[in-house]
Amino acid sequence: MHQNWWVSCLTESPTIVGELEKSVRRVCGKLLRQGYEAVLDAAEFELDWDEDEFTRELVKHMNNINETEFPIPISIHWDEKGKSQKNLDVSTHPSRAQRVDITLDYVRSDGTTEYWLEAKRVSNSDTALYRKYWKEGVRRFIDGEYADKFSFAGMIAYVLSGGIDKNVSELEDRCSAYKSRMLLKQGWEYSHSEGEIEVYRTHHCRDELSDIVLDHHLLNFTES
Repeated sequence: MHQNWWVSCLTESPTIVGELEKSVRRVCGKLLRQGYEAVLDAAEFELDWDEDEFTRELVKHMNNINETEFPIPISIHWDEKGKSQKNLDVSTHPSRAQRVDITLDYVRSDGTTEYWLEAKRVSNSDTALYRKYWKEGVRRFIDGEYADKFSFAGMIAYVLSGGIDKNVSELEDRCSAYKSRMLLKQGWEYSHSEGEIEVYRTHHCRDELSDIVLDHHLLNFTES
């Protein structure tokens, strides 16, 4: 029922949708920022972790903050492939349990909206990661594997070397290079900062689905 309301809203009231998107982005962005800050403060991460290990650590702290600081907690889930809370507790590598991607359910009085987040590592010392970011991350939204019923979602980039500026430049260059394959309607552009997280935005067409706007959240784990 709630999901049908959202689809109807997409087609009938662009103004309402725009305000709803802003509200969801604001609340979910705040939770992501606080989780990221908690990961940095705990300083238990390793730069040789893969994205699943980083994401498990991030979600652990987001859950703790969500339960104590948000008046109406956001429901934190894994993606549609069956992720569950038990992954936070396994002692094995998370990819051996289930691969971790984040879905945030933002509950309002008139329904629930999901904010999907796909996480990838980026590093200027490993250029193959930029290709994976776009072709194995962004592309999943464009193909409708993720967030097929929603017009906005997000990517998380774990910056492991080179600092923000160099990685932003590389991501923007790849965005331009992959323009046709990513069905770009609006290219890479700066959106805003959420604390220490820089957020960029791209707009993509999708076959037989509504366009999708992606937020790109850059989480810096280096001091360079």
